[in-house]
Amino acid sequence: MRSTRPFSAGTRREVGPLLLVRRFTERLGLREVVDRILPERRRAELSVGEVVEALVASRLCSPSPLYDIAGWASGAAIRELYGIPPELLNDDRLGRALEALAPCAEELRGALLLAALERFGADASRLHLDLTTLRVAGAYEDSALVERGWGPDRSFGRQVRALAATDAAGSPLYLRPVPPPSWR
Repeated sequence: MRSTRPFSAGTRREVGPLLLVRRFTERLGLREVVDRILPERRRAELSVGEVVEALVASRLCSPSPLYDIAGWASGAAIRELYGIPPELLNDDRLGRALEALAPCAEELRGALLLAALERFGADASRLHLDLTTLRVAGAYEDSALVERGWGPDRSFGRQVRALAATDAAGSPLYLRPVPPPSWR
């Protein structure tokens, strides 16, 4: 991890929920888990784990489209808290990281689940499974996951079916998209 540096005089950065997100991702070991599954094959300015950590922070603190995450990061304390220079979070780098993650998404979800169970002490001795739908917006004509259908709220629209596992207290532990049935 790059060294973080203190704020210089006159610098203003948005911190907000970023402190909590940083603490959570650090305790989970998100960066290390991703980098263990996707080690760098070449010399890069950011590891895939660093990019994923920035994407997660953006999604949780201030959801932005890929093309504007660098803009969000330049006003947030990403450099100071994560050691990631905001100017390196361009949409090409973010897209390449997401493409690299796609083939090993299932392995990554499993590894993060195990890390969360270990580090946060969640009880997974009894799991509740639910097949649910997640509403999406956009065209997605060639998607293998998005289909039009009826949701649990009795409305019709584009959705992704997902298998969710929660612990007995209802805390989500695992979520996996499920392709539509092939018999349609």
